[in-house]
Amino acid sequence: MGYGYFKDEENIINDRSVKNSIISLATCIDDMPSVRYVNAFFDNNAFYVLTNALSNKIKHTANNPNVAIAEEWFTASGKGENLGYFGREENMAIANSPFWEIGFTGSE
Repeated sequence: MGYGYFKDEENIINDRSVKNSIISLATCIDDMPSVRYVNAFFDNNAFYVLTNALSNKIKHTANNPNVAIAEEWFTASGKGENLGYFGREENMAIANSPFWEIGFTGSE
């Protein structure tokens, strides 16, 4: 999910959110907001969240990609994007990021 910010803010986010941060993710369905905590990490100017493909987060962002995130010290809004199954080859760098403190190997 991308959003506009300044370089100083990017450095702060990188310093504080590089591994396993719990953040609030807000999505919206039928004009009704829904907020939940998610495990995320920040890399390449985006927050990454692993979730079940059948979750409401995925359903909501498919219908309305506008999302908001918050942590104790910041808030942001942007567009959510489903990158697909994290075990796909093009997602392996994200899935195996040391920021998750877990690794994944496998196929779809």
